[in-house]
Amino acid sequence: MKIAYPKYALLTIMLSISILFAACSVTNHTAQQNSASQFTISPKVININQIFTIKVPGVHPSSLSIRDPMGIWYVVHDSREKVFILPKDEYVKARRIDISPTKLMGINWTDGKKTEGLVFRLPGEYLIYMADNLETEPDNTFHFMGKVFLK
Repeated sequence: MKIAYPKYALLTIMLSISILFAACSVTNHTAQQNSASQFTISPKVININQIFTIKVPGVHPSSLSIRDPMGIWYVVHDSREKVFILPKDEYVKARRIDISPTKLMGINWTDGKKTEGLVFRLPGEYLIYMADNLETEPDNTFHFMGKVFLK
């Protein structure tokens, strides 16, 4: 097969490689830092009065939300929503976050209306979701997730 425009083929290859390297350098986190083994929740089964702990690596997602057993999402740490489980500078440095189910408040949106409420209200499974972008699919953002069950 003869290439009609060999100088353009080389240019196209070089441009493709440059775009690939540029795309790889945009991310703030390496694959190793996004290891599920560095994100833990303990204990996994709790009573309403029992504090549980989320352990995270040194570099972790910037926001935290929790989905209750009814499927309602509560944002508990997000600078865009102006809700903070810890002061911003402490959250960035945190390696562990202790959660008290009787006290944890979060923001949820119901029928376009922003409301604040207690997150742990019902027994059942809660999904703990940390992500740089809470409003996109997990595959498209740096994230960790795990579950805790409230008896």
